[in-house]
Amino acid sequence: MQERTEHPAPMADTEFDPDADRLREECGVFGIFGHPDAAAITALGLHALQHRGQEAAGIVSFDGKRFHSERRLGLVGDNFSRREVIERLPGTSAIGHVRYSTTGETILRNVQPLFAELEGGGFAIGHNGNLTNGIKLRRELVHEGAMMQSTTDTEVILHLVARAKRNRFVDRFVDGLRQLEGAYAFVGLTNKKLVGARDPLGIRPLVYGTLDGCPILASETCALDMIGAKYVRDIENGEVVVFDEDGAQSHKPFPPMAARPCIFEIHLFLASGFHRRRPPRLQCAQDHGRRTGARGAGAGRRGGAGAGFRRAGGDRLCPRVGDSLRARHHPQSLCRPYLHSADAVDPRSGRAHEARGQPRGGRGQAHRAR
Repeated sequence: MQERTEHPAPMADTEFDPDADRLREECGVFGIFGHPDAAAITALGLHALQHRGQEAAGIVSFDGKRFHSERRLGLVGDNFSRREVIERLPGTSAIGHVRYSTTGETILRNVQPLFAELEGGGFAIGHNGNLTNGIKLRRELVHEGAMMQSTTDTEVILHLVARAKRNRFVDRFVDGLRQLEGAYAFVGLTNKKLVGARDPLGIRPLVYGTLDGCPILASETCALDMIGAKYVRDIENGEVVVFDEDGAQSHKPFPPMAARPCIFEIHLFLASGFHRRRPPRLQCAQDHGRRTGARGAGAGRRGGAGAGFRRAGGDRLCPRVGDSLRARHHPQSLCRPYLHSADAVDPRSGRAHEARGQPRGGRGQAHRAR
């Protein structure tokens, strides 16, 4: 696996306390399988989920031969908007994670998705939630000789899957889930599959969508809106979903239980304004820009979606994305005019004409809202 990171974690003078460095309530997860622009789409999806976590972000992709990882401290737009970063994440499948601030120290080794080489190949995983027995399981694993690379409870699932005495990966994954207690929504990636799981009570959300026939898993539907994907359904509480070349499979290994979603998720949904019908994609991203305080040119005046992706002298995410993808899914305010010569941007509002559903004046044809 190839991994590139910035701001390497310093050696601390004090010991890390696993009880102190733990995910709080909200993180965001995203995954896509079988799309040629997997990493670029994942970055856009994470940008839409930025309100769920601003401490760090990471993406892991698979190109058919090896895994590639980029994990950074800070906002998605500050770290994943440059062409060279996306080009270091080749492949048709990818997962991503945005991390909520913790009560403990902010260190790079806790940034997700976490990755491990297992007997059957590589496995990367991102986690939204809090495992109430995570510390207990961690201590037991360490006592038995496990070597931990982070101080998050998420790493526990990697070790549980690795130690499971089953042949199929899905069975090993389910065996690991059976030992967990608490709230979780997992998105994982192997060399052949995209997997997702939701806790038996459905405390943490996970939705299923499609883009060009490719399956997507995300914490919220706003991530689907950002890329123009189609919402299919919510992953049910206690459900494990698997996507591979043979299609989609659903597993329900837990006894049926009434869903008990976290009340804060409902508050977050109502506060975001997504319960009201709004113009697609760009308006969604603009709302996130205002809530997350996205930095950049014009952020103070408009708080638009492009604010989080504007960096002086830096390329945007869009050069890695094909023209057809940009035309259908890519919010034009995230792009510089010189990167899209056919897509004029209104200098007064900073929005592209696609967002207003109006053809642009002058040469060529405009992208229209879809």
